[in-house]
Amino acid sequence: MKHCLICDNKIEGVNNQFICAKTNKLPYYDVTCESIVLNQNLREKIVVVNRRFIEVKDEEKGNRRTFMILFVLGLLALILSLIYFDIISEYEYSEMLMFFRMIQVFGFILVTVSLTFLSPFKRKMDKAKQDKEGLDNILSYYGISYNITFDKQLNKNISIKKIPFKLAINKSNDPNSSNNIFVNS
Repeated sequence: MKHCLICDNKIEGVNNQFICAKTNKLPYYDVTCESIVLNQNLREKIVVVNRRFIEVKDEEKGNRRTFMILFVLGLLALILSLIYFDIISEYEYSEMLMFFRMIQVFGFILVTVSLTFLSPFKRKMDKAKQDKEGLDNILSYYGISYNITFDKQLNKNISIKKIPFKLAINKSNDPNSSNNIFVNS
């Protein structure tokens, strides 16, 4: 995440490059930008990044539950079909053998589906973590911290985008002092 994404002092140029509104040049900074103006874009970026992070974390619970159910059912089908297949195959070839072969295939499919179920979620989670850590890292360069809380107790079935939140942004050169520069809910 670049410093320009949270700056109010930018003009979007060609090819999604930003131009500084103060200097009319491409931004240049080693660690921090002296021309940065943090206000509305910072607030929006904090809310968007944290909402996305919470959405993905909430999604994780359902994904893990689905993974476990599919995996256990698939494994159970595989194990039971193997046990019964071995028992029945000693006696004679019958329709039951085909039935247990189909259960074996079904179990294998369930295990495979459960394993591939987690892959897209892992990419989403990695991206959400990377965005949040990137934002927090940039803000730390400017001595800015924030506290955002989402009031999820109201109704757990509504979208995170509709849930009220409280945001407090603190700017401080000294980590022990707290100078609140922006509060909104």
